[in-house]
Amino acid sequence: MLAHLQGHPIAGASWEGFVVEQIAALAPQGSQIGFYRTASGAEIDVVTTGSRRMGFEIKLSAAPKPVRGFWQARQDLKLGSTYVVAPVRTRYPLAEGGKVLPVQALREVIAVATTPQKR
Repeated sequence: MLAHLQGHPIAGASWEGFVVEQIAALAPQGSQIGFYRTASGAEIDVVTTGSRRMGFEIKLSAAPKPVRGFWQARQDLKLGSTYVVAPVRTRYPLAEGGKVLPVQALREVIAVATTPQKR
């Protein structure tokens, strides 16, 4: 049953919508949430701004591999933190920086990343 659902043409869009809703619900009051894409193809699904800028790429894959455009968007926007949110069990680092994480880790990641730094 799950394999049939994951193979459906709109499964990826449905997953992305679900994750965007989770990010929006967890983002601090006053955060700006948007999508970034350039004509050359650099893109990232969700960018939040607040005390620190974060980027999220959303993939319906147990072994997500962000494409070159994700890394270019990360550089263009000078993001402090970047994450790939996927249906994985545990978080893990990506070789080029950033992290893959399960949707359940969003609460902690957003809370830590948006807490003002002590000076």
